[in-house]
Amino acid sequence: MLYLFIFLQTLLLSNSKAESAVFLRYDPGFYYDRIKAHPEEKTTDLYIKELVSYWKLNHIRGVYLLLHSPEYGAFYPTKIKHELIEPNLGKTTFIKKLLKAGKKEKITFEAFFYFLRSKTLWNTNPGWRAANCNQENEFLLDVRNPEVRKTYENLIDDTMKKFPLLSGIDLSEPISVNHCENTDHQTTMELTRFITRISKKIHALRKEISITPNLPVNENGNLWSESETKSFFGFSLLQVLKESNIDLILPQLDFYQWQKAFPIKRAQFDLHWSLKNFSIFLKRIPKKYHQKVGIHLEVFAMNSKDVQAIRKKKFPRLDYYETELARGKDIKFYAH
Repeated sequence: MLYLFIFLQTLLLSNSKAESAVFLRYDPGFYYDRIKAHPEEKTTDLYIKELVSYWKLNHIRGVYLLLHSPEYGAFYPTKIKHELIEPNLGKTTFIKKLLKAGKKEKITFEAFFYFLRSKTLWNTNPGWRAANCNQENEFLLDVRNPEVRKTYENLIDDTMKKFPLLSGIDLSEPISVNHCENTDHQTTMELTRFITRISKKIHALRKEISITPNLPVNENGNLWSESETKSFFGFSLLQVLKESNIDLILPQLDFYQWQKAFPIKRAQFDLHWSLKNFSIFLKRIPKKYHQKVGIHLEVFAMNSKDVQAIRKKKFPRLDYYETELARGKDIKFYAH
């Protein structure tokens, strides 16, 4: 295993003067829960001030905004059918104020989409549903259906037009499969082609596109093979990278989810485990992308010491889910 760490250190030290750019994800659902209890206008302004102050204090370079929840639909009024949450909550005012306030502090914003999952579209369009024989309600949509592809293209177009201050988008955890059977070649190629098409459209707008692939592990904590991952999620990351110029890859190395799936003795984040699997992932992708690979982590099993330790490894980008969870745990991304 030693050669993996030598390989990783060579990569990271090649840009040793740089510092990891720290990004946070943000779910506006937290705001809407708060505004229900305190609907007065000043609540919005105070809350935005709190968020931006937290990001600034922790030297957060950028924020990924969840503007289309897989559970509730769009967090703002949209013309896309069936993609609007409660009308009294789906306002553009909050999002636009947040973008403007963050930009003043030189914080960049991108939208992220859980690709392709939507409860609202799944409920209202039975013919759009991906087969799911294990009966888990993940609201997966079938990428082979042209209406699904058209709707998601419209969602992305609508988002970029409505919020021009966005710097780009992230396709998070792409999936469109039947979990309990091998994914057929047509589904795999269709989702691969669709991701490639979306990336080209975003670049045509001169915006950035990133992808956050989920990297499952087995009970020993080792990454699935490329073929296992492709079969489960229904697309080939390697093919996407070959056909598209993805600006950033943020593999999700989720120690917390591994803990939930396979109970183990260690109850906290394991930096050694993350670096080991990151090294393995790097060896699977083309070398031209090695300087475009960050890492996506969740703060559930992390503390301030953990996030400060991994920041020193100088990844191009460190991306964490999620702002309010981090605030709730009083996580400090830099020692103050």
